[in-house]
Amino acid sequence: MSYYTTDSLVKVRLSMVEIYLKEGKTSHQVPELFGISRKTFFKWLKKYREYGIEGLVNRKSGAKKNERKTSSSIEELVVKLRLDTPFGPERIAYQLPMRGISISPHGVYNVLKRRSLQVTSI
Repeated sequence: MSYYTTDSLVKVRLSMVEIYLKEGKTSHQVPELFGISRKTFFKWLKKYREYGIEGLVNRKSGAKKNERKTSSSIEELVVKLRLDTPFGPERIAYQLPMRGISISPHGVYNVLKRRSLQVTSI
């Protein structure tokens, strides 16, 4: 259905739901009429029942937070070590456990890369 505009998609989905609810077509017939799977049909029916017509509009998923991202305090320490020493990612990663911090050389590399500091590839 990617060739539909947002408005026409909502109209198609609404007509699907109305055919099922008002005209009495079965849950086997409606998806077959529209060329979709029953799973997709039930997904839109559920959204319609929960949210009305607004539920039939495509929603963008929110930005996902990277739960494994290095904390800002550790990032600051990595950056400080990089600026104060000529060390690369492996040597910085080796130095951090002495300060009670555990991070892999690749994690250090990612921090330095994110901060646009000159790094050599691992």
